[in-house]
Order: sequence, then structure tokens, then C-alpha cells
Amino acid sequence: MAIAQRERQVFGQPLEMAERVVGGLVVAAGALGHAALLAAAALLFYVLLFGL
Repeated sequence: MAIAQRERQVFGQPLEMAERVVGGLVVAAGALGHAALLAAAALLFYVLLFGL
């Protein structure tokens, strides 16, 4: 299924370029947040296991 067809199905019309960019930024920010959370959990595990 083409992207434009899926957009029409979900939103009733294809998305504008700016809407796609904003959506991409939101997804990228979410991915960075998850990566930071994973890094913090790994650091906490290391500190608890081995101390500083």
C-alpha cells in the first residue's frame, strides 16, 4: 500500500510535507528518549553491581 493511500485512509487526505516533517521529528525524539532511558538504566545497573 502506498503511503498516500494509507494517509487518505487514516486522515481522509494526504499529509502536507510540513506534517510529515513534524511527525518524523516526534518519532526521532521518542527514539532518542528511549535510547537515553536505556543508557540510564545500564549506568544504574553498572553502579549498583560494581560501585563507582
